[in-house]
This record gives sequence, structure tokens and C-alpha cells, in this order.
Amino acid sequence: MSKVIIIDDEFLARSMVKEYLRKHPQLEIVAECGDGFEGLKAIQEHEPDLIF
Repeated sequence: MSKVIIIDDEFLARSMVKEYLRKHPQLEIVAECGDGFEGLKAIQEHEPDLIF
């Protein structure tokens, strides 16, 4: 399973990406971040395979 982090400052944009990713069960969303600082922390913590 591939780990995914979603980073976007708009809630609606993050929701749309999550909806698209639900169609791919091999992808696990490990974090959802609202800004770059949160995103950087999540990347360091989770070491994702993909970042949107």
C-alpha cells in the first residue's frame, strides 16, 4: 500500500482529491494538511510515497 499526503490550503480542493483517491484502495491517505508548514511536518513524520 502506498502512503499519500494531501496538502492544500482549500478545504474543497482537499475534499476533491480525497474523493478521487477513494477509487484507488491501494492508496492510504496518512495525512491531510492545510498549509506548507503542516505538510512539511507530515512529510518528515510519515515519509509518503505520493504527495498531492
